[in-house]
Amino acid sequence: MLRPRRETLGEAFVSEKVASLLSGIAQVREPVGTLHYGERVDVVGRRNDYVKSAHQCWHGWLGGSRKLMEPALWQRSIKLLDQTRGMPLAGAWAHEGLHQSEGAAWANAATPLSVRTKPSR
Repeated sequence: MLRPRRETLGEAFVSEKVASLLSGIAQVREPVGTLHYGERVDVVGRRNDYVKSAHQCWHGWLGGSRKLMEPALWQRSIKLLDQTRGMPLAGAWAHEGLHQSEGAAWANAATPLSVRTKPSR
């Protein structure tokens, strides 16, 4: 017998490197699965800051709605990644940890690199 497909509130993509899917939102809960960055999930419910998600292998609760990205934001990030792939690093070539060769630049693995995605003052 086939089950009817679960009604969803929408879809989302995992924005954390690794996110644990929990059995419930009570104090006593256990992980039922692990999701990785970029995996698509169906959002089937919300309660406080928890999101009930259905994945092709598991279903459960994600603690914190910030662990999911809306599809529009996910598509914009994929588009931006495609546009910037292959671009050389920008910055001061005189910096001790940066090297330039044939128009490309790379940072020395031992050099700490600070990247800001939002303006700060």
